[in-house]
Amino acid sequence: MSLSPTKATIHGIINEYRVDANFQVEVWSKQSQQLIARINSLLDAFRTSSLVQKNPELTHLAHRNFQGPGQFVETLLQRGINIHYAQGNRLSFHQGLQGGGLGSSRASSSTSAEDQYQMGLNFHFGKNGKTTDFVEAVKYYRLAADQEHAWAQNNLGVCYEYGMGVTKDLVEAVKYYRLAADQRHAGAQNSLGFCYYKGEGVTKDLAEAVKYYRLAVDQKHAMAQNNLGFCYYKGEGVVEDLVEAVKYYRLAADQGDAKAQRSLEQIYSKHPHLKLAATASSSARSPSNPKRSSTRSP
Repeated sequence: MSLSPTKATIHGIINEYRVDANFQVEVWSKQSQQLIARINSLLDAFRTSSLVQKNPELTHLAHRNFQGPGQFVETLLQRGINIHYAQGNRLSFHQGLQGGGLGSSRASSSTSAEDQYQMGLNFHFGKNGKTTDFVEAVKYYRLAADQEHAWAQNNLGVCYEYGMGVTKDLVEAVKYYRLAADQRHAGAQNSLGFCYYKGEGVTKDLAEAVKYYRLAVDQKHAMAQNNLGFCYYKGEGVVEDLVEAVKYYRLAADQGDAKAQRSLEQIYSKHPHLKLAATASSSARSPSNPKRSSTRSP
């Protein structure tokens, strides 16, 4: 089933989230606390980013009162400012070409992988004078992907998975997710793990699913933390271990992951002793106990 432009857009903006076939609907819902929390964290990071510090004209934008987190993302896209995830949970923000932006003829004819990727985003989102056109988005994503642009490879994988601008092809989706995952794209690692978990586009292999979830978890990817927690909870691809499940659910929950928060509540209701242990551990990591906190591994 192909996604509508509205639902597809959220995949391009934040490809951090993935857990089941209906997840894109949950992500787009205005009631999704996970999305709201994540975008709010983006706003906080943007306000202190080097892009804002080096460009005084963006200071007003950084500190304006947005009417909901969605308006923040929309404003960034309109300004040609793109969100990139670096190692761990750090964020960087990059502004598009000056003047006419990436909708200019200069960008259209550019052979730069980054410019081609940005043009793909323009057609994906219908920005910078472009109307939403998934076929054109795929065209530019492919040009950039052929130059080993990890974000373009990931987005091309999304397009193949959901049939946006191309015929739905899960094998091709896996191909591009793998290319991006090999370049340490956390979202692609999580998506590839999910493909192995479901057996979509690749032979089902729970051990491989766990492998890729863990790679994304190493970069503090919230949904991968949730998914790895689920694997430990169910004993899928790993030995069942409630303590490990709680560990990864809590990591995701601390990043605002609503599914992980619900899973923790369910586990704690059945196993109160785990909640007590988690509370004690949290107290040990508090600023009032710096010595114990500093020795605890992530």
